[in-house]
Amino acid sequence: MTFLKIIYVLALGTLVGLLIGFGVAAFYEAPQRPVFPEPPSRPPVVSPDKGVDPFQDPAYLQAQRDFEAQNTAYEEALSIYRRNVFFIVSACSVVVIAAGLLLRQGLEVIRSGLLLGGTAALIYGVGQYFGEMTNMMRFAVIAVAVLVLIYLGYRKLTDRKPRQSEAKP
Repeated sequence: MTFLKIIYVLALGTLVGLLIGFGVAAFYEAPQRPVFPEPPSRPPVVSPDKGVDPFQDPAYLQAQRDFEAQNTAYEEALSIYRRNVFFIVSACSVVVIAAGLLLRQGLEVIRSGLLLGGTAALIYGVGQYFGEMTNMMRFAVIAVAVLVLIYLGYRKLTDRKPRQSEAKP
């Protein structure tokens, strides 16, 4: 493969990976992190034995409790979002990888670029949810990916011509 073709494969692979990642971000919005409450702007509560403590203001304390509840809801929504991004990106990646393997012979440069882009997107998708997966789920995801790649690689990339002894006369 010439240097120009290698550059083309890298460029196509990078752009395909970015297309999938940014495509998901464009059409599936992530949950928004809640904003921590500002310190109180009204006069603070004065305690005779401790002096002035602006952070003991009942309104500010309530705002902190509200923030903690919103942050808990945000973290749960973010976990669901990351799981969904993982499944969406993984499905798109498998389609791109399969397309790369299923393209006809003679388009090796495009095939290689699609394989690289699909693989890059798959790594991104797994990275989104990897920290929250159980070890069994990590194993299952990687095992399925390996099996699909081995199967498609065998079907499309190996020379499966019949042997001379198996050929019909």
